[in-house]
Amino acid sequence: FFVLFAGLGYINIKGLKKGVGVVIGITLIKVVPLLLIIFIGFLDIDLTNLMWDKVPSFEKIGSVSLILYFAYTGAGSALSVNGEVIDPQKTIPKAILLSVIVISVIYILVQTVAQGVLGDALPQFVENPLGEVASKIFGPIGFTLLTIGAGVSMFGGISSKVLSVPRVLYAASLDNVLPFKALAKVHPKFDTPYVSIIVYVSLGFILATIGGLKHLLVVSSATSLIISMGVCIATIKLRRDPRYNTDKNAFRIPGGYTIPILAILAILWFLSNMTYQEVSSISYFIIVLTVVYFLINSKKLKRIFGKVAE
Repeated sequence: FFVLFAGLGYINIKGLKKGVGVVIGITLIKVVPLLLIIFIGFLDIDLTNLMWDKVPSFEKIGSVSLILYFAYTGAGSALSVNGEVIDPQKTIPKAILLSVIVISVIYILVQTVAQGVLGDALPQFVENPLGEVASKIFGPIGFTLLTIGAGVSMFGGISSKVLSVPRVLYAASLDNVLPFKALAKVHPKFDTPYVSIIVYVSLGFILATIGGLKHLLVVSSATSLIISMGVCIATIKLRRDPRYNTDKNAFRIPGGYTIPILAILAILWFLSNMTYQEVSSISYFIIVLTVVYFLINSKKLKRIFGKVAE
């Protein structure tokens, strides 16, 4: 974990292009095995395995959806680097829409092949289900290649986060949302927010070392959903602000208030499926951060924090 996070931190400090290059390369490596499973695996599908003999309960769908949402959280990462993207008003929305469509199609096709090949045995392979699918299709070599591909995929997910999330810390510090001015420092040679990158990879290393995967997935999904709900509310507010309605270059979601309102309702449904323990963890976290936010924004404490940060 130390080598992983330190290596990715170093690559991203060296420059955005290097970080993007790593993400693109890993994406290609992890997508190719999935495409092979999709195109070749369709020949091994048993149609009887795709028949539904019962419909899962609403509660089951809700609890699984909260974990599944994690798979789509990467789409918003494109927003974090828009300050370093050419023509972001057009490029970023198109990138997000295209990525969600492509990922959804791949997920649906992979699930169809996996269910069609393994049938009722699919839930038994908790650790590496796609490895078992590849083993059925290609033999032992398929299991090995898919397992390596899964490792590369996880590495790609981490590299994408290391590329994008530190820019959020940087922007928050630059806008005085966070009291630590060091997070807004830019490397004199590489022009990257190197302090934010170092802080983020350090936190990632600690959480990866001590945290459980499922718990981290749920907490990550829940916090992302809460932030997304704030974005939806902000979208409604901005549409009512005449200053933004006159900006011809501003991006506008079609359909007026329809999409943000539907998104808010969907988010509330997602969050309603959290367990009591998960709700408690998130609530304590929000309360602590809220108190910290108001404390650091008081004038006296802001001056103290500012001197400490400097």
